[in-house]
Amino acid sequence: YEIPKRDWSSDVCSSDLETYEVEQLLLLVADRDGEPVAIAPLFASGGMVFFLGVGEADYHDIVGAGHDPDVVEALLSAARERTDDFEGFKLHFLPEGTRTPAALATAADRLGLDLHEMGEIVTVVVDLVADASAARRAVSGSMNKREGWFRQRGGICVQPLATAAEVLPLLPEFFAMHEARWASKGIESGYTRPEVRAFLERWVEVSAAHGWLRALRLEWEGRTLAMECSWEIRKSTRLNSSHVSESRM
Repeated sequence: YEIPKRDWSSDVCSSDLETYEVEQLLLLVADRDGEPVAIAPLFASGGMVFFLGVGEADYHDIVGAGHDPDVVEALLSAARERTDDFEGFKLHFLPEGTRTPAALATAADRLGLDLHEMGEIVTVVVDLVADASAARRAVSGSMNKREGWFRQRGGICVQPLATAAEVLPLLPEFFAMHEARWASKGIESGYTRPEVRAFLERWVEVSAAHGWLRALRLEWEGRTLAMECSWEIRKSTRLNSSHVSESRM
């Protein structure tokens, strides 16, 4: 497998570089017979290699043939060669269902690396097709009470949004809700940073063009009560974040 050198000086990558304050951006593509078979979105900091988006995303993985030990070995080898003062890899939040860990174990052995599982955490997975009632039962009584309050006073409109033209004009309000939510906890929102806003704006454009964007807006009397941005890729929906207005009843 060939890991060709590419010019990744696009706006999105520049935003990533600034957003995550990485020392080295490592966006690696494994090619087979001139065709890309896998992408490893990585970066290096202090000699350690991480998945791009660590600390922000709920899941990380190699895109494409991450289940193939030969592909993973080529990607890890290329990352190691390109990392200044290489120390190792820390690859967080691989989902339970992925086949990448098995390929990582094989590749690590071939490359003379020791593989250690640092730990695991529980994450939320909702299967709305198999058991939609489970999601309804999980909603707290206080949340049902709040929903009832709004329904008695004009009703809530749920707006599904899937185009950049629909979502981009709402992002300033989305950012403001996020800032207000975290300010109430004494924490600065990441969306106070222009480069983070620019990254999401660009990603909305790109993902909408590919048909991946799935956003929802809860509207009441012309106001946004809540909004979420998520993406559906290969019939699996990945939630980025959802934010609720700080206004009270």
